[in-house]
Amino acid sequence: MVDEERRLRQEVAHWLGSKRWQLYLVLTFSHRPRAEAVAKAATGWYREFRMEYPRAFSYASADRGAVTGHWNLHVLLGGLFVTAPPPEPHYTLALSRAREHAKRVWQHGQVVTAAPYDGRRGAVSYVAQYWSDPEIPGMLLGSPIRKSHWSSGRC
Repeated sequence: MVDEERRLRQEVAHWLGSKRWQLYLVLTFSHRPRAEAVAKAATGWYREFRMEYPRAFSYASADRGAVTGHWNLHVLLGGLFVTAPPPEPHYTLALSRAREHAKRVWQHGQVVTAAPYDGRRGAVSYVAQYWSDPEIPGMLLGSPIRKSHWSSGRC
């Protein structure tokens, strides 16, 4: 059973790694919501975020913070650009704008991490480990864009 779980988690990580993510976020709660409320908050945040970024897609998983025991949402976010990502410095400015929008629409606590996605930093593996969590399974919101969709290697 453990080997099967590990294999499935690796497949989820591989699939997530094949998508064009632009941001990695950690959203915290200022209170202790129940698991159902965490999932509802994630979908509500995503819905609000898409008002400004209609092609956005995300994958979110939840864990409990080691210090407070409060839920945290770990979010991979992509689809911020209607076409191929713009060249610098416009790319960095666009990501900064999206980060600020993500922070503005999160109403349940703080956004403690809002960083450009870097595939070498392990975010995909981290969020994939919670894909089958019995309380809050990983949530795919929207339709991801395959890496091969754009020729730029930036995302």
